[in-house]
Amino acid sequence: MREMMEIVHKSLGGVALKSLTDEQKVKLKNNYNCKLYLFDYGLNTSGDLVIQTTRGNYTNLLYYMGFDHAKNDMIKVKIEVADDVVVIYNMENERVAGLAEKLGLVG
Repeated sequence: MREMMEIVHKSLGGVALKSLTDEQKVKLKNNYNCKLYLFDYGLNTSGDLVIQTTRGNYTNLLYYMGFDHAKNDMIKVKIEVADDVVVIYNMENERVAGLAEKLGLVG
């Protein structure tokens, strides 16, 4: 249990989440033809993408971004509490890096 707590602390420590701007909402809707407005995002100290959203929107995000929920090698850590989901995505995944670029987190 202690090891899990240390992983969570290390993965989320110092993360400052941002909300989508109106411009980003339009860009994501145009690119993915969906409403992915309901998530906050940021980078952790390891440079991985952190997303906080609701359980329903998390499923939409997986689907519309083309993430395979059965093969989740792009997920480093996933935490669910009630209806809230926090996911840390591996930036080495091409689709994750593409989303991070669209969010303006990487150049």
